[in-house]
Amino acid sequence: MDVYLDPALSSRRTATGPASELAACSVREQRFVLHWGAVIARDNAELAYQFTAFAPRGLRLMDLDAMESWLLYAMDLYDKKGQVPAIRAFQDVEGFAANMQERLAGIVQRMSLCGLGQGAPNPIFSTLRYFRDEYMAHIVDKVCPAGVCTIEQPAEVVA
Repeated sequence: MDVYLDPALSSRRTATGPASELAACSVREQRFVLHWGAVIARDNAELAYQFTAFAPRGLRLMDLDAMESWLLYAMDLYDKKGQVPAIRAFQDVEGFAANMQERLAGIVQRMSLCGLGQGAPNPIFSTLRYFRDEYMAHIVDKVCPAGVCTIEQPAEVVA
């Protein structure tokens, strides 16, 4: 990671933080991030750093297919609008994940042949529409803003 991120690193910013977060991920997820980080670094080291820094958070929210969609979306923004919009896309990984969940629920609703299947995604739509901040706090930050839920922290992984 240090090799492909070298141009984006400085005395104030190192790969230590992203590397330690990535260590908690599965080997498959680590390989995914390192592969795509190296691919992105061929074009822009800063974007590679941003991707690598936000990928562990994305991996908690999305599967690898959705992660690939996220990084391709950000890189497409880079090609069309420049570096700043691409960095913002990497930083808004939670928003992208929520949007993917909404899109998936919409697909289930549209493709279902019966009323039960068409109504199944309604709780997802409702929570995202009316309680998006609370929804994301529970999933991403593992905290209950209202203080009424007991949210178990995942077991610590020792690498």
